[in-house]
Amino acid sequence: SSSKHLKDLADDANALDFETQCLRKPKAIRVAFIPIFGDGHWSLLVYRNEKNKLPEFLHFNSYLNSTRANHTQCARTALINLLYVFRENDPDMVISKESYKLVVKNCPQQNNGNDCGVFVCMYAYILSSRLAKYERDSRASSIHKLVKRISTMSVTPPNEASDQLSFSEKNKSKDRKKPEDYMWKVKDKDGLPPDDMREYIQKVIFHASASRAPSASL
Repeated sequence: SSSKHLKDLADDANALDFETQCLRKPKAIRVAFIPIFGDGHWSLLVYRNEKNKLPEFLHFNSYLNSTRANHTQCARTALINLLYVFRENDPDMVISKESYKLVVKNCPQQNNGNDCGVFVCMYAYILSSRLAKYERDSRASSIHKLVKRISTMSVTPPNEASDQLSFSEKNKSKDRKKPEDYMWKVKDKDGLPPDDMREYIQKVIFHASASRAPSASL
């Protein structure tokens, strides 16, 4: 059976609220991982929204062969549907080719016709783990910089009274580099082999199932 697009749910307010409750405030979303299915194939769309930058959709497709154009079109359709959902909460939002950027990423490729779902999980696992580490490192770096800045304060000696504090200004631009290029790349060396990824997914599902209370039998 054909699945409904998000935009097609607009007539059913209850369904729309249920399906998109985590996407109601588009301007507050920084990153969203969106598995998409089209033309018999799973791929991953990553939504990035950085301040003062055009929203960006990164498409990770494990089957960049002759059907690439079809899969890219599925990704474009999915992101346009998502933009319509975003506009539900922002009526002034303009939807056009100039309102977003779609980037097809080079990434590890499957060598059979069955592993697309496993690769989607692998991409999401690698990127989300890297993003979490980057966030932790950024917070630690901010605290470190603050401590370093405080420790390098020099107060004017008492006999030269002044209410001015001087700060060390060494290497001002050194910490401004952000590893954006590295952050959103998935290379072959990053990827888990499909068999290992399957085993990992099975463990996650098992632990999630085991943590649930047993349901009443019918």
